[in-house]
Amino acid sequence: MKQNLYFHAGLPKTGTTTIQSFLTENHLLLKEKGINYPPLKHSQKFRSVINGIDFLQNSHLLKDITEPNIIISCEDFASQTDWLSDELADKYEIKVIIYVRRSIDAILSLWAEMYKNLWHEPKSFEEDIVNAESHFANYSYSLFDYIGEKISPHNVIIRPFEKEQMVGGDIIKDFLAIFDMNTQDQPFVFKNTNVSPSYGSLEAMRSLYGPLLKQTRDCSWESIIKDGGILNTIDVFFANDIGTDKISPDNLLSDEKIKEICDRYYNFECDVATKYLGRSELFTSKYPACYLKPRELYKGIYISNRQLELINYEIKQLIASLIQKNDSPVS
Repeated sequence: MKQNLYFHAGLPKTGTTTIQSFLTENHLLLKEKGINYPPLKHSQKFRSVINGIDFLQNSHLLKDITEPNIIISCEDFASQTDWLSDELADKYEIKVIIYVRRSIDAILSLWAEMYKNLWHEPKSFEEDIVNAESHFANYSYSLFDYIGEKISPHNVIIRPFEKEQMVGGDIIKDFLAIFDMNTQDQPFVFKNTNVSPSYGSLEAMRSLYGPLLKQTRDCSWESIIKDGGILNTIDVFFANDIGTDKISPDNLLSDEKIKEICDRYYNFECDVATKYLGRSELFTSKYPACYLKPRELYKGIYISNRQLELINYEIKQLIASLIQKNDSPVS
């Protein structure tokens, strides 16, 4: 009987880092349960494959694995078309796990990620939302077009990234349910890996984009952003304001904009539900709960020049300490 080779392909902004962290922290226990999460060539923190090319170059390392289930996790699989080969399909039972998030929530989360990780120079809110939506559309359509050509629908495992539909309302419990496992009676280790940016932090990172980009490039250590150190430092300045609120459509987008975006991707979501889940709807409702309900839209946070100076100083101190701690030479 063939081993099961599971490709966890995101989608981005669906708890991928949380899943990878859990798999990394518990890989020995999971191995005892017949699930192997191999390191291969992986990111420094979470043993996740960097991209499809990395996987193909290292896939020969799978040959010594004896467990019946192997998991490879990489959300970049969503935007790449080079990670499946006929050789793998001949040797393994290929299965693909995809979490799908409501379009409006995924786009807003990507919008925040753009600032959090300094992807692009910030422009207007409207322009940045368009940019985030372009990313969302690219990886969503690319992935389903790719697997549609390569994988039988019954080997594609679709999980809606919606609390009401996840097992126990939890991403880890839901992921383990794919393998008929649960978190009860198991000494699993759980860690909170992602720092959710506050509104204040995002505004500060927008304002400090240039200096932050220069500092992180100068120290040649981009992980200081992804590890959350910068966000933690900035968040201290906004602990008592709206910055503690969750990034969501509730107070960022008008009803008109919510409807426009949700309508644009509704047919795509229904097609995924029909093809892979055998039902007409992917989510519990077409629009988020805030739609057509009274609410006050976010109007921004004023950040004084003095605050920006203090934040910039604290970040410089953080970067200097991290460089010294890790003995990372300045480029």
